[in-house]
Amino acid sequence: MTRARGTQADYVAAIQAHLDATAGERQYDSIQTAVTYRGDPNETYAAEAQALFEWRSAVWSYALTELAKVTAGERAAPEIADFLAELPAVGWPAAA
Repeated sequence: MTRARGTQADYVAAIQAHLDATAGERQYDSIQTAVTYRGDPNETYAAEAQALFEWRSAVWSYALTELAKVTAGERAAPEIADFLAELPAVGWPAAA
């Protein structure tokens, strides 16, 4: 069970689960699998993969910056659910 406020590993695991669950909204089994469709001949897959690729980078950039602030004492440790709500939203492409 994930604690409301946890270790760095707890936040990382929750973020990764969030990335995978969001990719799952479009039937990909994980974010890792989804991004392999970049450049795919199927335009829908390629566009979704590119969107997820860019979103994944935005999520980790934000998350690691904010978690560093927690470590430095510049912000209080948020509850994990609240932290996930702070993350950038995915920008799904329009239907191809």
